[in-house]
Amino acid sequence: MTDRSAGDAHELSVGTTTRSLEPVPGVGTWEVTDHEPCSGTGRLKALTPGEPAPLCPVCEREVTWQLSRLAPAVATDHRDVGKLP
Repeated sequence: MTDRSAGDAHELSVGTTTRSLEPVPGVGTWEVTDHEPCSGTGRLKALTPGEPAPLCPVCEREVTWQLSRLAPAVATDHRDVGKLP
């Protein structure tokens, strides 16, 4: 399985970033990055497209969120490929 969305005009891949309060570009697991010394660094959150990326769950300041894992797409679950995890 590759870490890319299928059929999306905007190729979304692991490593994509967004800032707090910006619309999330794709569904998946997002991680707070580069937010030292706050203990919020590394926190994970499932986010969906279009919702505003949240503030830090610890200190409530603006942070950078990085896509760490794409959510599986139903389109990838088809005959001869097997079931999604």
